Amino acid sequence: SGYGREHNSRAKENVKKENVTVKQGENGVEGGGEAKITNKGNKINITSEKNHGTTTRNPGPYGDANSSVDILNENGSIKTRRWYDENGHAYRDVDMTNHGNSKEHPEWPHEHTWDWSTGKPKRQ
Repeated sequence: SGYGREHNSRAKENVKKENVTVKQGENGVEGGGEAKITNKGNKINITSEKNHGTTTRNPGPYGDANSSVDILNENGSIKTRRWYDENGHAYRDVDMTNHGNSKEHPEWPHEHTWDWSTGKPKRQ
């Protein structure tokens, strides 16, 4: 649909590009990268892609191929990190909070995947 292309163009304009080299740190993941410790003590991999940017607006399900983006809240903190595959389709989000809904999301950060099986992207 036209929505995807138009939304994708706007989203790309709103994303600040930066090359990021992520090194294994204290909360790192095996083989290098970056991880967060959840409120339940589990590690969740949040390693960004080399093509990584930030935005204050939801960039939608379409982005640059093999990229990631941090969606920032009004305080400049990361609300969500989103990854895009080789086709520029979102495939994974890590939300850093429980959205104020601890019943639905008792652990945070937490992961959502994207379903493209119907041709219409849907975040799971």
